[in-house]
Amino acid sequence: MIKNCISETSFYSVFIDSNEKIDTEMEAFLVKLPEELKRLMDYFGITSIDKKITINIHIDLDEFKNFYESLGHGSYKDYVVGCALNYEINLLDFKEYSKTQCHHNDTVEDFLKVIVHEMVHICHQNLQPDMDKVVWFMGEGLATYLANQRYSLDEKIDFPKEVYFGGSEAFKQIRSPYCFAQKFVRMLVDKFPREKVLKYACDAEKLKEDWEIIWT
Repeated sequence: MIKNCISETSFYSVFIDSNEKIDTEMEAFLVKLPEELKRLMDYFGITSIDKKITINIHIDLDEFKNFYESLGHGSYKDYVVGCALNYEINLLDFKEYSKTQCHHNDTVEDFLKVIVHEMVHICHQNLQPDMDKVVWFMGEGLATYLANQRYSLDEKIDFPKEVYFGGSEAFKQIRSPYCFAQKFVRMLVDKFPREKVLKYACDAEKLKEDWEIIWT
């Protein structure tokens, strides 16, 4: 398989499994990406990344599906177009991304925000290496919020505490997990300083402890 390096800094390398020229939107984004990463690192209050990030862009959907399923996350779901694991980001090229049922109406800008989303996860893990202490909706909420991805303003988030911290049955009450997570994080951002939001993002027990304060 061809792995063509299309961008590189001291923090990351971007590869695509093609030797074709990248489109102008991707080219412009890659110029801006160092600034985007610095913005994320500044938000998390980190000055370095523990390991250089590898970003792999897959131009074949079946190859991406096989890769995703090899990670042990179960069968591929149509909404999955990117993932971050161990300082490696893997995502579909926009041409394949835009063919998926879930993302066929998305723009190139929506696609590029997926890269930022996955970089948020890596920055978050650098701040809190023990991801068992991170509750899922804070991880996805920060990633969608800092990537400025679209979400529904009408998404319901005023569920009982048991829904937030419950198991799969409780989780089924949530209509759109990513919108739900982002709206919750935006509520925290409006109420608390960044340091407090990050404390909750890194410590689920602290979040549970302050639950009544959060909702007052």
